[in-house]
Amino acid sequence: MRLTIIYTMCLGLLLSVGLVSAQTEETETRIGEDIFLAGGGVVHSETGVDDLFMAGSDLLVTAPISGTAHIAGREVTLRAAVGGDVYAAGENVNIRAAVEGDVTAAGYRVDISAPVSGDVRAAGSKVIISAPVAGYVALAGDTVTLNDLVTGDAAFSAATLEFGEGARVGGTLTVYTDSPDSVSVPATVAPAERVEIREIEQWTEDGNYIVKKPSLLTLVGGFFGGIAVVSVLAILLVAVASGPIARLRERALAKPVRAIWFGFLAMSVLSGAAIITAVSLWGMFVTPVAIVAAVLLGLIGYVIGAYVFGVGIWGVIGKSMSPAFLDKVIAAVIGATAVALLSLVPFVGWLITLGFVFFGAGAITVSMLRPQFFAAPAD
Repeated sequence: MRLTIIYTMCLGLLLSVGLVSAQTEETETRIGEDIFLAGGGVVHSETGVDDLFMAGSDLLVTAPISGTAHIAGREVTLRAAVGGDVYAAGENVNIRAAVEGDVTAAGYRVDISAPVSGDVRAAGSKVIISAPVAGYVALAGDTVTLNDLVTGDAAFSAATLEFGEGARVGGTLTVYTDSPDSVSVPATVAPAERVEIREIEQWTEDGNYIVKKPSLLTLVGGFFGGIAVVSVLAILLVAVASGPIARLRERALAKPVRAIWFGFLAMSVLSGAAIITAVSLWGMFVTPVAIVAAVLLGLIGYVIGAYVFGVGIWGVIGKSMSPAFLDKVIAAVIGATAVALLSLVPFVGWLITLGFVFFGAGAITVSMLRPQFFAAPAD
């Protein structure tokens, strides 16, 4: 089940931060109207807070916030209203106060007993909804229990599905199960014409039930749109920094394997830095910077890699890269199109795309740092 896998991965990531923070003394940092809290047992009790970030062992929210709550820990309890969305992960996640936005939660036990004005997406061993939900719900777990009204649609994937006396679904109720004959939905929850029973494999096929599969027109439009975006970005880079890009291009084409290797190293350093800095308090602030830097290097690397590849193709067909701007535009379009087509190769397309990311990132790294490994000592 895709929802379960995604939430489990998120849970592991968030809890790793929470468990590390639990070993330190309680700390608090405010940036504008946002507050960052970390420690073993942490209580948020300050008013006038917009967005809330909490990590630790036992986390308790007793003061309302106007924005979004991001909470990861062992025991997570929300006892004050949230004006935005809630993202929570922990062994036990308890929502005991009203949420104006959406709730996304993962844990061993997820218990929502206060009204939610948006949607609820939750996964865990035990997931319990005991308060009205104004939007839709998508719940996955070993045991899923609904005790109150869901105004919108509901999608359940559970080994055991339970309905309390107050359970109601205003929209379509879809149950995903590996034993369709064993599922029984009381008419008081939803009439038979609004109940659908599907094989559990369809949970993934239905794109989480809420996400619609893109049409052929959308896929084709996205493909050519991606080519256009990469081409335009490459053209802008060449227009702004024609000389540096030309030198970068020549080095990358002269030693492509070297460029790919240094691209791998650069991306590994930035990604590793994001993980390593997370073990300290200040890492809470440094880690996002490292992540953003890695993403930017990857995106720019992809654009540069596509452009350099286009120049290489331009040379293979017997065309020399003249100073004329039109030639560079043509090379950018050729490269973007070629890389996009190669990404469609079954099974290995994503590896090819990753290779171009490393190629471009390595070209940037080599051009900026000029690394010299195993250089002969000067006489």
